[in-house]
Amino acid sequence: FLSFFMMFCGYFVLLEGMPVWWRYWAPYISPLHYSLSAAMFTQFFERDFNAANGTCAAQSSGDQLLEFYGVTISNWQEMWGYTGIVGLFALAYLIGTYFVLRNCKWSSRR
Repeated sequence: FLSFFMMFCGYFVLLEGMPVWWRYWAPYISPLHYSLSAAMFTQFFERDFNAANGTCAAQSSGDQLLEFYGVTISNWQEMWGYTGIVGLFALAYLIGTYFVLRNCKWSSRR
C-alpha cells in the first residue's frame, strides 16, 4: 500500500514517465505527492543556483527544478493548501484506524 504511494508521488518515477492512464489519477490519491510537492516548493521556490567555481548544475534556478519534477504549486497559498490536504489524509487514517480497532473482535490468546 505504501509502496504504491511512494512509486507514484513523483520522486521515483517522474509524472511524465508514468503511463497516461496512471498520470491523471495516481499521484492525486497519494499523500506523499502532496507532501513532497510542498517540501520541494518551500526549498526551491525562487532560488537561484550559483554555477560558479566550475560546478555543473542541470538547472540554473529552483523554479526550473520544480518544473522538471512536475510541481505545479505557484504561490504560498497553494503550498498551504497542499499541507492541508496532507493533514486531511492523516485525519482520515486516524479515524479509519479508530473504527477498525473499535469494531473488530479480537480473540485473546490463552
